[in-house]
Amino acid sequence: MSPVTITRTTINRNGKGWDRQKESFEGVRHERNNKVYLQFKDQLSDDEEPVPSLLTIENNMVRLHRNGSFGGDMVFALGESMQIDYHTPMGVLAMELATSRADVFLSEEVVEVDLQYQIFSEGELLSDIDMRIRAVCSAELT
Repeated sequence: MSPVTITRTTINRNGKGWDRQKESFEGVRHERNNKVYLQFKDQLSDDEEPVPSLLTIENNMVRLHRNGSFGGDMVFALGESMQIDYHTPMGVLAMELATSRADVFLSEEVVEVDLQYQIFSEGELLSDIDMRIRAVCSAELT
């Protein structure tokens, strides 16, 4: 396992306009069975505890699994739509996630994931999201 600094930049477009967020957190990277894993605690909301999260990369498929008050699995595969159940403190939301971009770059020092996806509920577009995740081995930062 290697310590990494993870930076996530998200642009979220919805019916109310758009919002850009940039967050950084510490995590670890490990590899097993031709998969790359990033483990970290994700601060999804100011008034909630950080959520244990695991990002798994296998080929060009990316899976984000979250545990806790916000949780569930989000699977990003280019050109595919997936039904997901997203857990919130107020209950489970059934949504559809459609991935229009899933680019992955891996080296020994850096992991980069560029995603573009849309989230639908009952056929209605809730969000159109661009997300970039960059994980850099902490030793590379010094």
